[in-house]
Amino acid sequence: MPEQLPVGKLEQAELVLYCLEADEMWSYSLATEAAKKMITYDFEQVGFSNIVSAADILNTASFKVMERLGMHDWKTKDFIDYYKLERQIQPKTLVGS
Repeated sequence: MPEQLPVGKLEQAELVLYCLEADEMWSYSLATEAAKKMITYDFEQVGFSNIVSAADILNTASFKVMERLGMHDWKTKDFIDYYKLERQIQPKTLVGS
């Protein structure tokens, strides 16, 4: 049986893997822009309460992407660093205020 991710019990999960192989593609923020859209969709449409991202501990470029997205370093296990972003609940506007 495969080892579980260190995120506890998950009711729903989405796994997205990406690789930008060509060095000349790295400076266009493609990963950041794609991840922004996925995060918005997952929070607003799917209803996730948090999102966890992971990268090899030597992959500093991926850490920069995760930090630009507002994620924070959560935990490290088996040479993988996990970042987490929790959904921010917006207070409802009171009528007449």
